[in-house]
Amino acid sequence: MADLLSEAGHPVHVLTRLRWNTAPVAASAAHVAAYLREHDLRDVLVVAHSKGGLIGKYAMLHEDPEGRIARMIAIASPFAGSLYARFLPHPHLRPFSPRDATVRSLGEQVDLNARITSIWGAFDPHIPGGSRLPRAVNLPLRTSGHFRIIGQPELLDAVARAAADVPGASPGPAGGAPGRSRPGMRSRAARPTVGPMDDILSTHPAKDTFDLPQLRAAIEAAARCASSCATCADACLHGDHVEHMVRCIDLDNQCAEICRTTADVLSRPGPNGDSWEEIVRACIAVCRECAAECGQHEHDHCQMCARDCTACADACEALLSVAD
Repeated sequence: MADLLSEAGHPVHVLTRLRWNTAPVAASAAHVAAYLREHDLRDVLVVAHSKGGLIGKYAMLHEDPEGRIARMIAIASPFAGSLYARFLPHPHLRPFSPRDATVRSLGEQVDLNARITSIWGAFDPHIPGGSRLPRAVNLPLRTSGHFRIIGQPELLDAVARAAADVPGASPGPAGGAPGRSRPGMRSRAARPTVGPMDDILSTHPAKDTFDLPQLRAAIEAAARCASSCATCADACLHGDHVEHMVRCIDLDNQCAEICRTTADVLSRPGPNGDSWEEIVRACIAVCRECAAECGQHEHDHCQMCARDCTACADACEALLSVAD
């Protein structure tokens, strides 16, 4: 990836001081900030993988008072944590739990996300919930994997296109997953890039009547929310004290159904009057209610489901705002 970016004319810095990247997120973010100051780098675009995305966002929030970091491209980053964190053998990986204070704190800071492009695979064995980030430019890929996607042409193309939106780039550091360091470069803010869903939507005869990025975001958010709600309902049903989870299970099932319907309707954007808007509004209402219910429970699956419900409602509201 460093070669790709360098050949495209972007000077690249690699932050080797992160070494195996086992330090806490806050400590690593301080290293990033120190490197930027030492080299007097400004308008930096950080390109980060896995834990590097958390480090980059923390640095943007807490270690960059001068605004040296303009944007970040994060690849397969556990912004919402990972359900598997508590089962991992290495203590330095357990902070990736959705309950971790740093993960939760970063997740609550959504305004900054507009400066982040998050890219992840169709299935990530380390982050089964994916890396969708509310209000960010989200680019899900067809390919799968956590480390394996790094060398995949689809990922390299997505990074190159995101970087190409920020001409005049110069270097900056990046963080990565344990054992990895990723390149970074300087840039201006990027516009949403075309993703896999856009590719097929752009062939639709009525493509000029809808906003491609917003439509894609709503479809993908609804599809992910439907899957999350179905999984959450099943997990609640097979967990302890199921009698206390009846409302959660009921709302999960309702939300999964309306989200499937919404994704299906939005995937057929031909002339259909205003009926799609009513369906989207119903989806927003149910997602908000489901998010509120799931958010009351401490189960990891409930917390992740609440975040996906919120992300779906946000994406649907954004779609309605451009349709008005």
